[in-house]
Parts: sequence; C-alpha cells; structure tokens
Amino acid sequence: MKLERLLSILIVLLNRRQVMAKELADQFEVSIRTIYRDIETLNMAGIPIMTQQGANGGIRIMDGYKLERNVLTYDELASILTALQSLSTAHTLNQQPMLAEKLQMLVPEAQGESLAMHLQRFQIDLSTWGKYPFLEHHLALLKRAVEEDRVIQFQYVDANGSVTQRDVHAYTLLLKSQQWYLYAYCTIRNDFRLFKLFRMKNIQLLEQHFDRNEFTKEADTDVTLNSLSLSQPWNNWTAPENTTEIILSFEECAKSMAEERFGVEALVPQPNGTYQVTVAFPEDRWLESFILGYGPYVEVVSPPHLRDRIGSLIEKMAAKYQS
Repeated sequence: MKLERLLSILIVLLNRRQVMAKELADQFEVSIRTIYRDIETLNMAGIPIMTQQGANGGIRIMDGYKLERNVLTYDELASILTALQSLSTAHTLNQQPMLAEKLQMLVPEAQGESLAMHLQRFQIDLSTWGKYPFLEHHLALLKRAVEEDRVIQFQYVDANGSVTQRDVHAYTLLLKSQQWYLYAYCTIRNDFRLFKLFRMKNIQLLEQHFDRNEFTKEADTDVTLNSLSLSQPWNNWTAPENTTEIILSFEECAKSMAEERFGVEALVPQPNGTYQVTVAFPEDRWLESFILGYGPYVEVVSPPHLRDRIGSLIEKMAAKYQS
C-alpha cells in the first residue's frame, strides 16, 4: 500500500511542476502529515524533492531531474506490474487504478505486446475463496489507522473464546496466508501483538495519535525504499526457538492431502504402507486443531507429550458421541 502510494506520488511530481501537500493528501486519502512522511522517504531514496512554504509554495522535484525509461529493466517492470495486479485481488482499498497504466508508459512500445503476454502468463490471486461483507469496512478502518498513526479500540476474541477490550497503536496491516492481521502495540499487554482481523469486532477509530518513531526500535522494524527491506517480527512465531520438531504418520488414503500441505518430497514411505513427515510447529491450540483436522488418517509419532495430548482430546471428542 505504502509502496504503491510512493510510486504514485513520484509519478505525479514528475508530471507536474508543483503540487500542494493538501492536494496530494486529498488524492490519496491520507493526512498531510503522512504525505510529508512519504516525501521524506522519497528524499532518503535519493530523489531530490523540495518543499516550499507560503502562498506560492508547494512540493516539487528539483529542476533537471527525470525518471529515465531505463531506470527499470523490462523484467523489473513486469515484476512490479504483476505485483500490483496481485494486490488488487487482495482487497478493494483505495487502489490507484492508473498506476499500472502509468508504469506501462515506461515500457518501450516495441516491448508492449510482450509485456501484455507476460501479465497473462503469470497471475497471483490473493483473494479468499469465500466472500465476507464486513471485511472491506474493517480493512478501510485499519488502513486509515495505520496510515495516520491512530489509536484504535476493539473487542478481541482469542483462541479460547475469551473476550477482551483492547486499545492499540496500529502499526502494520499484514496479509499472510490469505488472512489479514494487525500488528500493533497493545496498551493492556504493554507489548506488540498480532491480531487476526476475523477475531476483532466493534472496531473504533479514536482521535488519539501515537508517535511511530517511539516504536521503531522496539518493533525491530526498518523500512527503506532503496532496499525495500522489512524486518518482520511476527515471523518469530515460527522461529526455531519457538517450535517443536513433530513427526506425523499419514495413511495411504490421506497421502494427497499431506502432499498438498507439506510437498511431495517431504513424505517418507514406511514399510507398513504409511508416510511420515517431519515438521516444526509452535505448540499451541492451532497445532491441535491442525492435527485433528486430518481426522483418523494421521497419527502423532513424536514427541510423546503431544501424542498423549492429542489422544486425550480424541477421547473427550468420542465421549460426546457415545450417547
């Protein structure tokens, strides 16, 4: 989202001699403060943008600067356009429909047909299989909170069904495995947390703002336009120190399901006709539901304590149906 806005702002400034910050803010539906923060990011990337106060002031690129056609290779442009195309499948939030067309202007006319064929060959669809009417509204609220550094309030239902009231500093909106999450600083836990959008309800956008710079070091997040590098602290969930090595045994009838989840090469045939998979997962409620989701066609080989826990859950499930 931010990258798309940065590219759009750059193209606007290249096409116009000078533009007001408020005009950019209205065009991209963000605050003026966000626009100035974007301008600072572009300056750090080596693009000479000047701001001038006063009646005749505004934002402009220094005279003589231009974005050459050969600043991006054909393959790089094709990759960017494919990425933009895929983003449009993930949500319907304030996409800049002209951005892809503007970027295509950087492609030499002789390569235009080849680019069109490339975009037909490679498709990335990030949308979910089902439709969720509330999703667009909730995403719009969270997007605004993230871009304007706003505090939001909501009720959160955790995996155990417990409901808590949360006030959080909205830091990052994350799409991972076709699920939307909010990475935010929780004022109740006094720490960063990852909140699943489907577990949030009664989302309220508060007037209170927070200083993002105060959290940059604590969140261990470093974003630069030059390298497009992003440290992703939410991936600590699957870090080696937070996971346990697990061996699962699948029956022949569940082989295709296991191949789809773990990959064909991960399955090791056994003399008794089953297939074993060795994986590393965090031990939590998600793992229990994941294993039980394969029904009677999977068996936990190790570790022993997980095998015992799954066995106990199965006994409790069976007891519900004995009557």
